[in-house]
Amino acid sequence: LGATGDMSAYTATKFAVIGLTKALTCEFAGRNIRINAVCPGAIWTQMGAMEAEHLRQDGETLDEVKARMLVDVPQGRWGTGDDVADAVIYLASDLAGYINGVALPVAGGMAAGL
Repeated sequence: LGATGDMSAYTATKFAVIGLTKALTCEFAGRNIRINAVCPGAIWTQMGAMEAEHLRQDGETLDEVKARMLVDVPQGRWGTGDDVADAVIYLASDLAGYINGVALPVAGGMAAGL
């Protein structure tokens, strides 16, 4: 979704995936092969839990940290693995038959830049 300070390598790999998605789309679209990327935002996973532990301040509960981490998520909730899976299922379906070369944010509105 955007660059993150103190996480240069992580940010670079995310941008690389988007670039690869676009390049592969150019190579394979003529063969009716669709290439898209799903870009999860604030999805509560083991990685999110590890980040919450890292950000925990003295006396702060995990729920308080989780709430504080959502300040930049317009939808105001953590996403789930099911939210990401639903996006993947949609992109793989015939309903998305003319969607090709996109990086689809699954991020509760974070990509809107609010």
